[in-house]
Amino acid sequence: MIISEEFVHFIWEKQLAGRFFTLKSGEKCEIQHPGRGENRDGPDFEDARIIIDGILLAGQVEIHLKSSDWYRHQHHKDEAYEKVILHVVLNYDKAVFDINKREIPVLELCEDQVLKWKETYEAVRLKLDSPFICAEYLKKLPKEFIHKTLCVKGEERLAKKAEYIKTLHQKLNQNWDAVLYQVLMRAFGLNKNIEAMEMLADSLPWNILAREKENLLPLEALLLGQAGMLNKPLNHDYFKKLQQEYSYLKHKHKIQSVSKNVWKYSPVRPPAMPDLRLAQIAAFFHSVQSITGAVLSLETKEDAYDLFNTKVSVFWTDHYTLNGKEKIHKNTKPGKSFLDLITINTIAPFMLAWADITFQDRYKYQALSLLQNIGSEKNKIIATFVEELKDKPASALESQGLIELFYSLCSSKNCLKCPFMKELMQTRNQNE
Repeated sequence: MIISEEFVHFIWEKQLAGRFFTLKSGEKCEIQHPGRGENRDGPDFEDARIIIDGILLAGQVEIHLKSSDWYRHQHHKDEAYEKVILHVVLNYDKAVFDINKREIPVLELCEDQVLKWKETYEAVRLKLDSPFICAEYLKKLPKEFIHKTLCVKGEERLAKKAEYIKTLHQKLNQNWDAVLYQVLMRAFGLNKNIEAMEMLADSLPWNILAREKENLLPLEALLLGQAGMLNKPLNHDYFKKLQQEYSYLKHKHKIQSVSKNVWKYSPVRPPAMPDLRLAQIAAFFHSVQSITGAVLSLETKEDAYDLFNTKVSVFWTDHYTLNGKEKIHKNTKPGKSFLDLITINTIAPFMLAWADITFQDRYKYQALSLLQNIGSEKNKIIATFVEELKDKPASALESQGLIELFYSLCSSKNCLKCPFMKELMQTRNQNE
């Protein structure tokens, strides 16, 4: 069985081989902390804490399959390896020295033990036909541990989304309303019309909308007109008013609409048609004095339902699009499941970005509380998890963690980085 250096990294980082060792020099060694991995510019692990013969050392750890790899990789000539306090190897075949001729302490792992860990690792990854190839063993772990880990990964996913918003904050000259406008427009496009919504928002800056938000008709005219949806003749009084209003505003603000061809109508459910979504978001912009202040005030999902429970023009009570009249009277407000997605993917990340930039930590906890207040999302990844593990995420924070875990690790079968793998391997070995 082939042992890779990456696998030895995993054994070391997770401390599966233990904490107490005897070095090749005969000295006793205790690993207080294995260090932080992912160091691409030097030794494999940084900030390790190791006690050798009663002396606490802090520094770097380098890992190789053979100790002679130290020379094969030219580390003995590299100043970046001066702070290495321990060389961890699978096979000791040569003493090693750094650029200053100092001998590096060497810890040789037990090859038979590492092979046993490798066999366990391969066994845990048996279910290759599943997105979760460790499902057979994962369901044996304590559910409390699984749910806690999913929460941690959910926070990681939330932080990644917040990073995008912080980048946008710099791009838009620290204008929070402009940032929120951009991300809300994107969110209202869902999967099919995200790019079209981004194009529309780019073509229609927030400062123009903000000047016209006192009245609903100009807002609707700006958004629908800029979307290219008014460039056709329709015999309806509301439509004619929109055309007249947009013609005036287009000249006033010197703006140019995007092509109507960027919008996708199939397969899109009627309540998610882009025309209606633009009318809904126009009604939201019109209903609040400050969109940033309104969003930051949200504490529960019910608050979000109330915030976006805004009244659109009467035309939309029997229309999903501008040119197709429906036979039935319907609810014109965004649905709760849709607003849950807006909260998960836009509002909570916006709050975290705000917290990071303004140093107001309470908005971080507010964002996490919102995700814990919303039920698990429903998609193929989560359905597979529920089916195979006979368990389900308890909240949107956990379902976001599951999605993050899948896309960052499971989809590429990068099990060595999985937070569950150490527990899985230890559990299997204890049961054997």
